[in-house]
Amino acid sequence: MKNISALCILVLAFFCSGAQVLIQADSIQFSQAQIWGVLSDEGDSLCATTTFTPGSKPHIYMRKINYSNISQQSALKQLTFDNDFTSITNLTDHKHIVLNNEIYVAFSTQGDQDLFIFKTDINGNRIGSIVPVVQGSADPTNDMILTTDSTYIYVLHFDPPSQSHVYTFDTGLNSVGSPFSTTTLPHNNIGNAIMHNGQFHMFTGNVFGFNSNLTLTRWTASWAPATGSPQTILSSTNGDGNWFSTGAVYDYANQRWYIAMSHIETPQTIGQEHIDVLVFDNNFNLLQRIHETSQNYLRPHLVLEGNYLYMAYDRPGNSVHLLKYQVSPASGTDEPEDSEASIYPNPASDEIGVGIKGVPEMSFELMDASGRIVKAGQLQYGGKIAVSTLAEGIYFLKIMYDGSVLTRKVIISRAI
Repeated sequence: MKNISALCILVLAFFCSGAQVLIQADSIQFSQAQIWGVLSDEGDSLCATTTFTPGSKPHIYMRKINYSNISQQSALKQLTFDNDFTSITNLTDHKHIVLNNEIYVAFSTQGDQDLFIFKTDINGNRIGSIVPVVQGSADPTNDMILTTDSTYIYVLHFDPPSQSHVYTFDTGLNSVGSPFSTTTLPHNNIGNAIMHNGQFHMFTGNVFGFNSNLTLTRWTASWAPATGSPQTILSSTNGDGNWFSTGAVYDYANQRWYIAMSHIETPQTIGQEHIDVLVFDNNFNLLQRIHETSQNYLRPHLVLEGNYLYMAYDRPGNSVHLLKYQVSPASGTDEPEDSEASIYPNPASDEIGVGIKGVPEMSFELMDASGRIVKAGQLQYGGKIAVSTLAEGIYFLKIMYDGSVLTRKVIISRAI
């Protein structure tokens, strides 16, 4: 395997809790990438944005990566340009998400006082102008959180000591409502938030650095504290630190959470962090913990596609890496080898056909990106699910038959 030492492989084998859920399958180092490896699921390929400085100013670039062969990459597509920064300080941190076949990118600037957002089409061609989120902020705008509920885009940055400023945009990057700050719940400025079952799940450390617990805070769709918040899902041991949990994804098929974070031992100093990958069940019982890298690696980001989990991370200012893990199915969720499940068309516009060889009848649940069930029922072989009234976006189709459960990602798009 490229770029991973034999020591890391041994560590992978010995630092797992229980059975191995994730097994490393491949790894690469990106070319022309110095910092920030942010991932999203583009549909037919993995979408990665990184930062590279070809001249006097750093810029954000996008590339697409083949799911099966992660060494197979598209040519770099530049997303920001020198003329963008005639009135904007050079960018520092960035995040991106994909929604409705468009890429949304938020970035902060040197000095961490300004925060901006722009969008491109799925091929990285800019749409519209760069939009200010906040300028001249007294609170740091670096390490922002960028998330969506499949309708709106939310940009968050820290409001010390334990709050976040929230800015809401529609898909045209028009501001919606007035900015506000969340209610105080124990979290720091370095994490991620994803919508699941109608709630935002924010994963952060409760503090920065040592003696930090990995914490889950839950928020309603309007960013009010939800029942069960906060919840410590990984406690500090001997004063170590668990934070920078920028990688977070839910596995609908196997009902697991995958979290990637920075971890630091007490004898070390800030800047010597390494990356841990965690696997939790639905109740946040720890199933596996992988001490994945050596020191001085940060900012992991995750994408789950089929039976594989992908993680990008960087050595600050030096290199960006991508790992691919094979995901072991949970008991009872194995797909029969001869099932020949057929989901068609995908993407779909008006209806989705479902067929599984040898299975005359099945149950289904169609969930939106937040995990909310939008349709459910029974299907005969070759039956159709009407989706013409559903919004465009990413959905998950759960099919149940004869004690087996299959989950497939489907895309609803009118542009087909």
